[in-house]
Amino acid sequence: MKRKLGVVTSQPTTARRRLPTWVPQGSTLPDEVWATRHHWVMALLVVQAVGLLPYGLVRNYSLTDSLLQAALPLAMAAWASVSWLSNVTRASVAAVGLMVESGIIVHLSGGVIEAHFHFFVMVPIVALYESWIPFGLAVGYVLFQHGIVGTLDSSSVYNHDSAQSSPWTWAGIHAGLFAFACLGALAHWTLHEHARQVREQLKQAIEQDALTSLPNRTGLKRLGQEAIGRGDPISVLLIDLDGFKDVNDTLGHAGGDLLLAQVATRLRTVLDVRDVLGRLGGDEYVVLLPRCGPEGARAIADRLRDSLTENFAIHDLRMDINGSVGISSWSPSSPDPENAAAVEIMTELLRQADVAMYVAKQARSGTARYEPVQDHEARRRLTFISELRRAIDSEELVVYFQPKISLVSGSPSGLEALVRWQHPERGLIGPGDFIPTAERTSLIDSLTEVVLDKALAAVRQWHDADVLLGVSVNVSPHSLTNRQLVHTVDRLLHRYDLEPRWLCLEITEEVLLVDDDGALFLLREMQQRGVLIAIDDYGSGYASMSYLQRLAADELKIDRSIVGGLAAQEPSPVQQRSAADYGLVIVRSTIEMGHSLGLRVVAEGVENAEAMATLTAAGCDEAQGYLIARPMPADDVLPWLRTRAPIRPALQRLGAS
Repeated sequence: MKRKLGVVTSQPTTARRRLPTWVPQGSTLPDEVWATRHHWVMALLVVQAVGLLPYGLVRNYSLTDSLLQAALPLAMAAWASVSWLSNVTRASVAAVGLMVESGIIVHLSGGVIEAHFHFFVMVPIVALYESWIPFGLAVGYVLFQHGIVGTLDSSSVYNHDSAQSSPWTWAGIHAGLFAFACLGALAHWTLHEHARQVREQLKQAIEQDALTSLPNRTGLKRLGQEAIGRGDPISVLLIDLDGFKDVNDTLGHAGGDLLLAQVATRLRTVLDVRDVLGRLGGDEYVVLLPRCGPEGARAIADRLRDSLTENFAIHDLRMDINGSVGISSWSPSSPDPENAAAVEIMTELLRQADVAMYVAKQARSGTARYEPVQDHEARRRLTFISELRRAIDSEELVVYFQPKISLVSGSPSGLEALVRWQHPERGLIGPGDFIPTAERTSLIDSLTEVVLDKALAAVRQWHDADVLLGVSVNVSPHSLTNRQLVHTVDRLLHRYDLEPRWLCLEITEEVLLVDDDGALFLLREMQQRGVLIAIDDYGSGYASMSYLQRLAADELKIDRSIVGGLAAQEPSPVQQRSAADYGLVIVRSTIEMGHSLGLRVVAEGVENAEAMATLTAAGCDEAQGYLIARPMPADDVLPWLRTRAPIRPALQRLGAS
């Protein structure tokens, strides 16, 4: 195993690569799993050794003989308990001890056939170590017991005449039965080993940045939470490259990627083996410094910045890059919000480091340490987080629904779920005022589950009223890194007895721009289940067709910032074009692109009849906005829908999507 700054990667040997895939590699158990299994093997070894004393007495052996028979495996158990010995040595001693006990049981039983089955039971126990040396020693002991002792002194192993007269025959019979036991143990061992490898690969896909192989935001949070959970002081450095946009503009994204990889390599050389270097995305890196206080963190930050002063060579060009570093620190004595979990502390450290980094960038000071004076809203924000947590638990969140209509039939084609917070003192709070806070903490997943639950409950109510429409729910990019979202969707669809096609998850372009294979894998898994995927707010960011092809979504929603300015159905000549004219060109191009990719195109923010007519003429499929209906409480949906007849033709269109 090779440790590389918080990332553990398996380095298979040449000999291992030559082995068939069904042969287990061995010695891959995590230490904590090995310790648990060894504990129970040792318990079995001791219990059996103690049991040999009364069994020997029952079999009419003397007390002295019975004690001697029990003494050897007890001595081996003591040897296997020595903590400073290697795991392989302790496992080997324990494995041989189990086989010795089997041999003693056969001896005390007078060689009866049934006693030999104890060997077959112990082989799978030894295989639990998933290590070839103890397994090989156990097999070797059995071969010695039956193949050599059983043939040279058959009466010491077998109690029946046929075995004593034909020991080789019975050795072969026992070898065949023992081989089946070994094959079964190896099959179980192989399956478990492969399952661990798959879990590790999935974990790397979720927690590793594809470009640099560094931990991404998810991986960094987990590693930081582990350090905080141990009570270790920790410092976080957030590094943002100065002038990286110029590199991208000059050399393109390929050149920018080369630079990002070189920066990661350069930063690694400064850090200690216990420090963790990660990449948040774009040109932002994070360093976790376990057991490091603010002063030590500042010294490391200065060394990191110094390491960037030497030029970088990209495509025969010498690039000058500097970095701004924000520093935040935590120790067990730090003041924390009441009942703050490690995940919230780590999230706050990242936020504080981000605030400090911007202070350093604006002041051109290179580095800056987070101070509360930099964030006058810190106390209010922590109170707000506490209130939001209470709101999620106490049903203060309400879901409004905004209809979409087909521009072909004019009939309702679905609704979008929009969450609001009914604050007991401040009244109705819009999502823009609390969703960002939820995304910066661990609350976003719980909030998403509440919205999904309320939205699908409403769909069930509509279907019971013979109104077969589906619902769209916005999902944060942060939730797409959590596999629990898949289980939540499955559970809620089953609870309300709904087919997956009645749910559409809306994601923003940010998910497409972040190189996070874990999120794309999760979305594809949703699609395989039949859940629809929509790209929301398209046109407000920088997603291209290549990104859209990676996801293969079902629906494309044109951002309201583009739709809002539509007025004319034909653009003016190029020399006389206004912003509205360019908006129309962009909308038409987006609709054509979406249709070429097989996407249903929806226009958001339709607020006037002219925009509606223009979108219809351009071939847009559906529209949503204040002209059609404002977001409404769940109880108002059915009355509104019943005024928008006919519904059925649009439903058939939605169901076929």
